[in-house]
Parts: sequence; structure tokens; C-alpha cells
Amino acid sequence: MKKILLALVLSTGFVTMLSPSAFADHHMPAQGEGQRSLVMKFYDEVMNQFKLDVADKYIAMDAIDHDAQMDPQKSTLENFKMFMTMMHTGFPDMKIKVEDVISEGDKVVVRFRLTGTHKGMFMGMNATNKPIDMMAVDIFRMANGKFIEHWGFMDSGMMMQQLGMMH
Repeated sequence: MKKILLALVLSTGFVTMLSPSAFADHHMPAQGEGQRSLVMKFYDEVMNQFKLDVADKYIAMDAIDHDAQMDPQKSTLENFKMFMTMMHTGFPDMKIKVEDVISEGDKVVVRFRLTGTHKGMFMGMNATNKPIDMMAVDIFRMANGKFIEHWGFMDSGMMMQQLGMMH
């Protein structure tokens, strides 16, 4: 069944959300496999283990972030480090679980679950000790094994609701 589905997806050009385990017993194209592996290492090493000192191994110095909240005076790498520091200060037990990775050409889409407990200052809010559990999506454009462009989508309203800041 997986071989038929894969053939149908490849022959029709349709791309569907398939979990990383969907192809566990099949070999994916080298570029997609390499990109997927790099993304998984990034989420584990930088986001979950909070090793910001190696972020430049994954993010190009001249990368562009399309997030409107980023400081245009700072590089994407600097903005990323500031954002991750803010998240880890507010949610020191923050964990990210990658749910789906889709690689097509030079783009990689990652759907992930972010969980944590609000135990520190976050965006001017004192700790509420409330848990958060939300989904988010990152889209990366890659070149030479690094992220050169990023679009991120996170349900901040859901987070504020879970923290009791919105109803």
C-alpha cells in the first residue's frame, strides 16, 4: 500500500503531509533525506538542548526571516537567539516534538508540537506555572546545508489562552 501511495504521489505531483515514519521502510531521495536529517538535528540540538552557540551551523549569516516581530536591525541569527532565550526563560522545560517534515526542492516544512510550563518571565508576564501545548509550523528555504529563509506560524492566541491571559 505504501508503494502504491508513494507512486501515486510522485506520478500526480501532489504532495501530502506524511509523518516521518511513513517512509521508514523505504529510501527517500538523498536531498530530501539530507534536509530532513539536518532539520531534525537542528530541532534536537538547538531548540531542545538549547545549544544556541551552534545555531550558526544551521542558519546562514545572511538568512532572511519573514516574521514581522523580528528586529530589522538585527540579523536573523541574532533574532533567533533572542527569541529562543526568551522562550527558554519563560518555559525552561520547553520541548519540541517534530510531528511532520516535508522536503520539496530547496524548501522544508516542519510541523511541531511545543510544550512547556510557564515558570519564568515571558513577554513581560510573570510566571503563571501553567502548561502550554500547541502546534506550530516552520518553513525553511535551504542552500548549501543551511537555512537561508524562514517563515514561522505559531498559534500565539492559543498560548495566551492556556496561560490565562485571553479567554
